Amino acid sequence: MCGRFTLRNTGSIASQFGVEVEPNFNAVPSDDILTITRNTDFMRWGFNPHWAKKSINLINARYETLNEKPSFRESKRCLILADGWYEWSNQESLKAPYYFHANDDILFFAGIYADNNYGKGCAIVTTRASEKISMIHHRMPLLINPINLKDWLDGSDDSETYETATNIVYHRVSTLVNSPNNNSKSCIMPINLTEAGIQSELSL
Repeated sequence: MCGRFTLRNTGSIASQFGVEVEPNFNAVPSDDILTITRNTDFMRWGFNPHWAKKSINLINARYETLNEKPSFRESKRCLILADGWYEWSNQESLKAPYYFHANDDILFFAGIYADNNYGKGCAIVTTRASEKISMIHHRMPLLINPINLKDWLDGSDDSETYETATNIVYHRVSTLVNSPNNNSKSCIMPINLTEAGIQSELSL
């Protein structure tokens, strides 16, 4: 799953999309996050199907079953703007957080959304992790190539065109990110793993 992400490169967002946002080093479910439908828009991170009797705020949707799950059959598509995400790996019984990013590049997460009695809310579409990302976690956001943004929004399902994880690198970070109250550059800083004998950053 993808339960935390970042949007820290606000200069690129302003220059590319004309939107002023505050740096977010630890976006968490229920936050209002920057998305693209036909225009840029802020939505709550949490998807609710129209038939839900109460708010369930789904944060992820599996790409492989997107068209089969009743929860998502009537969803619309969006893109979620980010520049990194966090995943946790179990190492020696400790859940260790890792930060995945493409340096300062903007990433376009595939997303779905609904606009109903629960308001406008979205979920991140996930897919099977690439081989090296799977060393840490078996799922990852479905990344949309910038040249295919319109294709995703228009409903195309050519997943091989979308997945562009070749430029992603990752490193282990401190457990500061575990708390939604922590939202600073310290969340993404690599911790020194030399003594632990763990490689701190891998190129994918």
